[in-house]
Order: sequence, then structure tokens, then C-alpha cells
Amino acid sequence: MNLDHDYASLQSPRSAPLQTPRSTSPIPGPSSPSSRPLTPSKDIHHNNAINNNVQDFTLKPGKHEQYDLLVFFANIKQNIEQVLISRLKKHAIKWYVSVQVELIKEGDSDQQTSSPHFRSRTYSALNLETVDMEDIDAGFQKMFESFSKYLRESSGWVLKRVLHLTVHTVKYSPTSGSSFMELPKPLRRINHLLNIRNLDQKCFLWCCLASINSLDSPLVTDNEPFEHEINMNGLTYPVTINQITKVENQNPFLSVNIYVFEEKDILPIRITKCKNRLHRVDLLLLKSENSSHYVLIKDINKFLTHFFKE
Repeated sequence: MNLDHDYASLQSPRSAPLQTPRSTSPIPGPSSPSSRPLTPSKDIHHNNAINNNVQDFTLKPGKHEQYDLLVFFANIKQNIEQVLISRLKKHAIKWYVSVQVELIKEGDSDQQTSSPHFRSRTYSALNLETVDMEDIDAGFQKMFESFSKYLRESSGWVLKRVLHLTVHTVKYSPTSGSSFMELPKPLRRINHLLNIRNLDQKCFLWCCLASINSLDSPLVTDNEPFEHEINMNGLTYPVTINQITKVENQNPFLSVNIYVFEEKDILPIRITKCKNRLHRVDLLLLKSENSSHYVLIKDINKFLTHFFKE
């Protein structure tokens, strides 16, 4: 990975004025793990004060980090990973990070200040195996891009200091796929989904069989002749996300990714660690109050391209 960066774009106010970054650089990794103790925010939020379902952890920059956003990001990657791991020891989570900075701008007669926040997208992590440093890097990249855009569109602002970064976490309970559900309206015009009309709880199996056999029928009866091609011994229906690793272990030709449709977005909640297998299956997990259902994504690239064009 290229670790060359244009740090001149993020200078201390005691040096030259901050210039708008010419391009967004990858976030560098720290030269050694941070030894700074992990301290949870004093303001830990509880969702209805039940079981600490929602918790925030705030990290403040050190003396030499507060004037350089990229250096601060690089030095706290391990701290954020520790936060996520500590939460995942209890349950699955959704998480995002946000950073607050203090900016200054010289006016004709006085100095103006502003303290905007910049946040990452939301990520899901089901267990310790799904903590991905690439997601943390992508979160940093998203915040830095938003910060850079803010400076470009609001001329004259200079970074005074980084105030803090907060890791926002919330308990997440992904469900298993069971009986048939209609596609949500935003997905009905997309041709790259196969929604099998099952009345049992085997939608996971029917989707996988349709994928590996290149079937394009929503009828369970067209999949039934192939039912024993996938080893489901020891697994229970409906198949939960936590069972999919066992499915992959028992079927060395198969790998499975899971996505969810939430808040008008498509989010990955399980990305396989099994690479270069003969068949890769991408599934969309639909959820309602009382039910859930797997839908086959026939072509993930075409599906995402079409979805985000809508």
C-alpha cells in the first residue's frame, strides 16, 4: 500500500495557512501500536437505559496530533479496533466514527471560529472475525474527504486543532432468512435479483442452489431436484448468519456474502473470507418486524450500479 502523503495540506495554524488538499491520500498506518489508554466517553448513551445497547467512546488527540488530522487518524486505528472488539465480545454491532475539529478564519475586524463534525458511513460487525481494518481506513477516508470538501467550499478556514473522535456503537441483532417476502418498492425495478417464492424456511438453500446451477426461476420446485448438492448436515432452518461459516466449511466449492437493505442503502453485513472458490453467492437479507428472507443477487456489480443510480 502506498503510504506517501501530502501532509502540507494539513498544517498547524502556527505554520503556513492550510491549503485545500489537491487529492485524497490513503490513511497511513501507525509506525507502532498506540500505547495511549482507551478511555470511554463520559457521556455513554443508553438506549432506553437497557443493557447499554448504545455506547459512544471518545478519543482525544495528543499534544502533537491535534494539529494534523491524518496523523491523529493513523495513531488511533488500534484504539478503535479495541473498542469494536470489546463491544463484539457481547453481541453484534453497528458502528460509525465521527470527528470534530475547530476551524478559524480571519475576518476584516475579528476572527471567526467553527467546530464542524464529519462522520463515516455506518458499518456492521457480527463477531470478532468481522472486525476489518479496511472498514476503519474507509471510515477515516470518508471523514477526510468530507473535511476537504468543506474547506474547498468554505474558503478562508484554517484548521486550528482536532477536538476529538467518537466511535458510535449500537447493539445489532441480524435475523435469519425464513419465508417469502415481497421486495421493497425501491428494489422492484432492479432486474438483478431473484426472489424465490418459498413457503418453507429454506430460502437460503434455494438461493444458493439457484446461483450455483444458474437457475432464474422464482419457483421452489425448479430448485428441489438439486437440494442435496449442498451439504446442510447439522444446520437448522432458518439459516442464521452465524451458521454460514459452517456452510462454507462443509461445502469447499461455495462462499457466501450477505447484504442488507436498510434506510435506503445496501450494507454488507457478512463478507466471506473464503477466496477463489468455484461459486460465490451474494444474498440480500430483507427484514420486517416479524420476518426475514434471503433474496439472490444475480450480479452484485450490476445490482449495486443500478441501485445507486435510482
